[in-house]
Amino acid sequence: MTVLTARDHLGAYLTVAEVAALLRCSEPTIRRRIRDGALPAVQLGGPHSAVRVPRAAFERLNQATKGAPPHEF
Repeated sequence: MTVLTARDHLGAYLTVAEVAALLRCSEPTIRRRIRDGALPAVQLGGPHSAVRVPRAAFERLNQATKGAPPHEF
């Protein structure tokens, strides 16, 4: 079994706050998009644990919605 450390994933995932800042929208908007399935995310641990967005998924969304208001993606 391979054990991955936080350093192995450095830069591979973004927090909800980071995605919101990069897209210039609110964290609740990002959480809605995750809940609606428009933005893939992973949950670390149990039901109330941290959520991370894979950087690759963010990059695809960012390219596809370039210039669109956040509520439209």
